[in-house]
Amino acid sequence: MANTPRRTNEPSRGRYTPKLWSVWLVAPLAVLVVGAASYVVYQGVDSLLTHAADRTKPPKPVDVNDVIKITITILALGGAVLAGIYAYRKQQLAEGDTHRVGASQLAECYTTAADQLGHDNPAVRLAGVYALARLADDWEEQRQVCIDVLCAYPRMPHETDPTSDKYKEGEREVRHTIIRVIRDHLREPQAPTFWSVCHLDFSGAVFDGGEFSDSHFHGTTSFAGATFSGTVAFIDATFSADVVRALLGQRPAPPGQPLTACSLRERVEDLWRIWQTSPTRFTEAEAVLPRLIDDVEATVRARRYGTDPAERHESLRVATDLYGLLRSY
Repeated sequence: MANTPRRTNEPSRGRYTPKLWSVWLVAPLAVLVVGAASYVVYQGVDSLLTHAADRTKPPKPVDVNDVIKITITILALGGAVLAGIYAYRKQQLAEGDTHRVGASQLAECYTTAADQLGHDNPAVRLAGVYALARLADDWEEQRQVCIDVLCAYPRMPHETDPTSDKYKEGEREVRHTIIRVIRDHLREPQAPTFWSVCHLDFSGAVFDGGEFSDSHFHGTTSFAGATFSGTVAFIDATFSADVVRALLGQRPAPPGQPLTACSLRERVEDLWRIWQTSPTRFTEAEAVLPRLIDDVEATVRARRYGTDPAERHESLRVATDLYGLLRSY
């Protein structure tokens, strides 16, 4: 036998329509309030007019019609103010309801897009990528959440061997589409849907290609521990100083000691070789680049007022080469 829900007197939870007072209670109460207010206003106006009339020479009697007219005018103005307040409050409630309905619809769209992103069919996953990107553009309050989901996808394990049981058809295209979508939102600083100031967490991600050229990274961005097995271009991409430190996963190291330009040249060339050839270049650069930056800066400062112009010029050339490497991040 099926159980039927029982009615209880407990208040409903969540959003509900508030209970309104009975009209038979509100109507008499309103009449009493208006009558009391009218009486108080009438007595006040009559007292003021009487006081003003007594000060005239000779005193003049107060016209009752004038008192009534002024009282009605004051009550009308008060009613107009209350009506305006009521209309404003009603508009706020209506806008709040509209906002809640819109947020609810956006939340449903988010759930649907997230489900699509985890679908077995690559075409459905691609639709989920574009749906999340569009949702991030439209839903500014939860834009970071949508971006976090897109950035989390490249961090998930990725099987590149087509013969493996874990290989997913079309997975590479889905990952490259995510990179293109994010890159397109990092290129136009004047666009209202610019994602540059958002947090981008690619730590530990696997990239088998892609392009971030002409992108602007102004927020917290991390590629720490990322693996690159292909060409990932960062041509003319710009990073703030805080972004570079976050990208390396390091805090600023203490100032280094001045070294010879020759030794610094060897270290910079070794780092360039790693950057151009190693599939794990970010991971390897993370271990040496912060210290190298400090040593180069300390050496340039020490040689700036030195007596050896050749050493000073060579130190500046090394610093320029290192700066060129940093611009490729």
